[in-house]
Amino acid sequence: MLIALFLFLRSIFGGADVLEARIEDAVADPDRRKSAIEVVDRVAVVEDALAEQTQATSEALRRLHLRHDATRQDYLDVLQPLEEARREAARGLLAARADLRRILTRSEWRDVFPAPGG
Repeated sequence: MLIALFLFLRSIFGGADVLEARIEDAVADPDRRKSAIEVVDRVAVVEDALAEQTQATSEALRRLHLRHDATRQDYLDVLQPLEEARREAARGLLAARADLRRILTRSEWRDVFPAPGG
């Protein structure tokens, strides 16, 4: 659920490049700006890791579907790493959000994440 929310928000606010540009514009303090950009970079790493695991799982499922003797356990074994990656991504995204809330002031937060349509 958290991942879906993050992806939805990312589709509204843009990717890492857009967020970094907004942080550059909104945060005057160079140390806090650097810290915020590091958090955004961390989010990109989390997203990449989840995308890689999703792709690997998709490929493994495709191969498994071709087997007529695949068992329920075979499917569970293929899906388990993806579930673990999703949990790890959720923890990472939640931690990143908390870090950004700690780093940015309220006004900076509004500038970096403007209200949709606003």
